[in-house]
This record gives sequence, structure tokens and C-alpha cells, in this order.
Amino acid sequence: MKISVVAFSAALLAVALVGINGVGAQSRGSCCLNYSKGSDLKKIPLNAIKEYRIQEVTGNCHIQAVLFVTVKGQRICANPRAKNVKRLLKNLRKRKNKTQDSRRGRRETMIQSDYEY
Repeated sequence: MKISVVAFSAALLAVALVGINGVGAQSRGSCCLNYSKGSDLKKIPLNAIKEYRIQEVTGNCHIQAVLFVTVKGQRICANPRAKNVKRLLKNLRKRKNKTQDSRRGRRETMIQSDYEY
């Protein structure tokens, strides 16, 4: 009887942990433990990515990775040396620079228009 209680408790704990991290979760907290499949990144359009961060090998994070977070909250851990990841990062940086440039342009236009009376 004691064995079945222990087995049941272990199974319940495993289910709880899967529920916390999600099925097939690639990261624990904010640390990528392994890489998502390459096809996961191909399915996600550029505008679906809300943010990303570069993970270095430190502490409990044993791999170098790029952690992408989609607008729906999906977390994808990617190999930073993969071609499709490099291309995606390049496009995200371009998008960020365009956004900053357009904000800068609007501000300059507003300042110039203030002096045109």
C-alpha cells in the first residue's frame, strides 16, 4: 500500500510540473534548457514576435540561446548559430531601427511645424 501511495504522489508531482512548464516546454523560468525544433521558427511570422533576448551560458543556463517570445506568449528557444535564427534576428533589428527612425522623424516634423506660422 505504501508503494502505491508513493507512486501516486510521484505521478501527481510530475503532472503538476508539466502543468507549470507546459507540455514540451523548452525553458525553465527564463532559462532555455534545449532548442525548439527549427520548424517552430519557420511557422512564426516576424510580426508575431513581441520580444527576444540573448541567453549566455551562466548559472543554470547551460546553452547559448535566443529566447523569442511571441505576442501570444509562446516561448521559443533557438540556436543563435542557425541560419534562420540569424536571419530572423537581422530582420527584427531592422524593424526596431525603422520604428526608432520613424519616431525620430515624427518628432523632428513636429518641432519644425511648431515654428511655421
